[in-house]
Amino acid sequence: MDIRQIALTIWKRAWIIVLITVVSCVATGLCSYYLLQPVYQASTKLIVSTATVEEGVPQLTWADVNLNIQLIATYKELIKTSSIMEEVLRQHPQIDLTVDELVTMVNVDSVNQTQVMTVVVEDTSYERAALIVNSVSEVFQSKVIEVLNVDNVTILNVANSDGVAYPIWPSPVMNIAISFILSIILGVGIAFLIEHLDDSIKNEDDVEKYAGLTTLAVIHRVEKKDLLKQRSTRSGKKVGENIHVATNQ
Repeated sequence: MDIRQIALTIWKRAWIIVLITVVSCVATGLCSYYLLQPVYQASTKLIVSTATVEEGVPQLTWADVNLNIQLIATYKELIKTSSIMEEVLRQHPQIDLTVDELVTMVNVDSVNQTQVMTVVVEDTSYERAALIVNSVSEVFQSKVIEVLNVDNVTILNVANSDGVAYPIWPSPVMNIAISFILSIILGVGIAFLIEHLDDSIKNEDDVEKYAGLTTLAVIHRVEKKDLLKQRSTRSGKKVGENIHVATNQ
């Protein structure tokens, strides 16, 4: 199939492609704006910093930095323990979640192998996500002192529960764009599939191409409305002839 045949196939089935694209984009937009529940994200940053004390003056050495980075791996596991989550739920019963649900919502990561930790919570309510992430960070900061007997965790920033929140998911514009591209691909595929399955002879060129025969005559298809129109024309002529004959007599 050459480029001309491809273009003709697409043009002939263009209504299918347009229909699929329009329906898909409209359906995706309606789902994104009205059916899918938005998800919000709130986060805090903590820094782990322990310095060596020499002559009463804290001094941060390279060994201290490496130690703090290694401690982050321990802290990432500690912050998601049930003791931390139970304390958060005890202080804030309005969160209305179980310990296991709270553990799955909290994600902790280190920032590019630095001493900074990021605590992230995603929820359908931004206010609750901010409350959870701030509470978890505060409880974790106090628990480190209690469990490890060290005070080396500082909260750099907290989630602002009063700020304007934008959902991270779904993204209607992105969803519609993806739907547009995929629906065009699907429409073109269906158009070529229909063309491939259509084995009817459409014109004299197809007769010569597939049957190897020369076309001697072509009988055009006559629509029913054309027959009715032709019949009414003939009836009008007959009536006119009868009137003419009667006048001559």
